[in-house]
Amino acid sequence: MRHTRAAGVTLVEVLVVIAIVAVLAGLLLPAVQQARAAAATAAACKNNLRQIALGALNYEATVGALPSGVNLISPSAQYPGLGWLALLLPYVEQAPLWETAVAAYAFQGNYPNPLLPPHVGIQTPLALYACPADPRQATAHSTKGGYRVAVTGYLGVAGQNLTTADGTLYYSSHIRLRDITDGTSNTLLAGERPPSPDYWYGWWYAAGSIGTVDTIVGVRGLSDNSDPGAANCPAGP
Repeated sequence: MRHTRAAGVTLVEVLVVIAIVAVLAGLLLPAVQQARAAAATAAACKNNLRQIALGALNYEATVGALPSGVNLISPSAQYPGLGWLALLLPYVEQAPLWETAVAAYAFQGNYPNPLLPPHVGIQTPLALYACPADPRQATAHSTKGGYRVAVTGYLGVAGQNLTTADGTLYYSSHIRLRDITDGTSNTLLAGERPPSPDYWYGWWYAAGSIGTVDTIVGVRGLSDNSDPGAANCPAGP
């Protein structure tokens, strides 16, 4: 009677297969981790924008209009030069910081001077206003003029540019939800744009100009040619 030998694999073959699987896993794991990190970052960014939008809606429900993109810069104005994200502070669970802003204006009375201590908000980073994809926004930075400022990647949509005043958050705006005839679901409230490399543009607390290179942005924004730093600050969201 003839016996046949069962086919099998050797120990060397098993070790080779294990080594191949280990190499493939080593190649794929970083890619998977990067994909997960990117997804987590995108989710965190969307959540920030959602919370900001809810704060804006609560502001409108309380005050009767969305906040001004940038408050009127005038000695007779209340909180001159203050940006829309600062105006939202009481509506995004930052009431203590808002109270310091009110007290600072009561003390100073005009446009926030970053060199004076009352306006601590101008150099206070807020996680809600910082895009997770840009670690620069998590800390305050020194910029020209001896200023130390906190920046943001979330800017109000001023419309096309600083001259058109056809957005939701422009200079000295006072837009009510019922004024948005296209419907709020079809209208942009805020967009994303990183701060300029020198941190002269992109402050969340206040705006030094009425142009769409500061706390508000135009979808077809005009460059501020008076300042070379604006050339490094993209105009669109």
